[in-house]
Amino acid sequence: MSANNGVSYSIKTITPTEAQAILDKNGANRSISWDRVARYAEDMIGGKWQENGQPIIIARGGRLLDGQHRLHACIQAKKPIQMLVVSGVDEGAMESIDTGRSRRSADLLAINGFKDPNRIAAIIGVIRNFERGVMHLCLQNQTTPSPSQCIRWAMDNPSIYDVVRVNCNQLVSLGCSTIGGALTWLFHKHAEKKADRLLFDSFVRQLVTGLELKSDSPVFMLRRRVEKGAQHPPKTRRERAAMFIKAWNLYHAGETVTILRFRDAGHQAEAFPTVSGLIYPS
Repeated sequence: MSANNGVSYSIKTITPTEAQAILDKNGANRSISWDRVARYAEDMIGGKWQENGQPIIIARGGRLLDGQHRLHACIQAKKPIQMLVVSGVDEGAMESIDTGRSRRSADLLAINGFKDPNRIAAIIGVIRNFERGVMHLCLQNQTTPSPSQCIRWAMDNPSIYDVVRVNCNQLVSLGCSTIGGALTWLFHKHAEKKADRLLFDSFVRQLVTGLELKSDSPVFMLRRRVEKGAQHPPKTRRERAAMFIKAWNLYHAGETVTILRFRDAGHQAEAFPTVSGLIYPS
């Protein structure tokens, strides 16, 4: 369909070859977010990509104005994808394209009635890492699920808030609500045995209250590192999560500890810890 101003609109099935041809004419566009490309490609490969009316926009001279992430994802997915294509747009329109904030995972969760959407979105990100077998990439940007992936997971698991609410709320003051909430769900669904789930709840209670803890207890050492005013608190969410898991693993094994730390970089960098008591996906 064409308008009087020379702009045309059409639904097209774009092949990876056609996507590459359009990208070859791309000018000075914004930098590529490859984690976004990977999320889009995952949806395309899984048949979950939806044409939502957001167009591929091409200028009169053939320059791509908007849509580079979707086109790169089409190439990465190695399959043709149906898209709305708008052609013949004035190049000056580039300045007004995509200036609004895209909807985040938390926005979609809130729209669909989920409570505490920001925290639930972060928790779902950690859970999906576990379920996809990439827990070692926990809390790294490239493993953050797309908003569509996040809301689909939440709609498939509507009890997420009710399951994690108590432990999650208790751990807010210690900055451990994301990893604590995620592990609460994982022990609810993937514990090797019920005793491990109950033991994890006990671990959280002791961490929150701080009552009757010995100085060589892993719970005591973790609390000392993450509580407000700690002298050497974790520098990143990933370091905090890793220390939480290390303390749990020691607690689970009945071991004591004098130093609790996690080195994420440098010549002594450690692998992100696995979680004792969980059945990992094969």
